[in-house]
Amino acid sequence: MIADMAKALLSLPDEIWCEYAFRRDTFGYKVKPDERFALGERARSEAEGMADELRSTHPLADMRQLASALQVTVELTDEGGGDLFACFREPKTIRIFSRVVEPARALLAGEAMPAVLRQFDLVEILLAHELFHAVEMRHGATVGKTTRITTFSLGPFVRSARLKCLSEIGAMAFCRRLAKLPWNPYLLDVIILYSLNKRRSKNLFDSIMKMGMPQGSA
Repeated sequence: MIADMAKALLSLPDEIWCEYAFRRDTFGYKVKPDERFALGERARSEAEGMADELRSTHPLADMRQLASALQVTVELTDEGGGDLFACFREPKTIRIFSRVVEPARALLAGEAMPAVLRQFDLVEILLAHELFHAVEMRHGATVGKTTRITTFSLGPFVRSARLKCLSEIGAMAFCRRLAKLPWNPYLLDVIILYSLNKRRSKNLFDSIMKMGMPQGSA
C-alpha cells in the first residue's frame, strides 16, 4: 500500500504541497487561498538561494560535513521523538530521533518503493532540512521570520503572529536543493508516519490527495 501511496504523492505539484503547509499552520487559514502560493514561492526562492550560497562554499561536502562547517552538532538519539523525526535546537544542535527514523529509513529503502525515492538516505534529507533552520537563525530577516498575519484586532489593539509554515516551506526547498531531490520532501510526512501508524498515515494521504481534486469531486 505505501508504495502505491508514494507513487501518487510523487505526482502532486508544488502548489498542493504549499496548500498542505498552510493548512498545517495554526494561522494559515487567515491567508487568502490565492495568496498562499505566492508567499510560498517567496519562501522557496529565498531558501534555494541560501542553499546555493552554502553549496558554493562547500561544493563536495555531505550533510554532516556541512553541519561541521556551520559548527552545528549532530546528535542521533533513541530518546524522545514521538511523532517528531528531527529538530534544531538553538543555537547549534540538530537532533535526529533514531527510534522514529530507522523504521522509516528501512521502509523508504524497500524494493517495492519507487526507485526515485530509494536512492536517497532519509537521515541525510532530515539533516539538510534542519540545517536550514540553523542557517535561517543566522541569516536575520527572512521571509519566514518577517511575514506576520493579524490574528486579532479590536480598535487600536492588534495582535499578530508569524506564519511558521513559511519557514517550513523554506526548509523543504533548502533541503530539496541541497540534497538534489527530484521530488518534494513534504511527501516524507506520509511515509515516515506510515512506519509509526498506518491508519493515521492513510488518513493524512487521503486528505492531501483531496487537495488536488477539483472542487465538487467526491
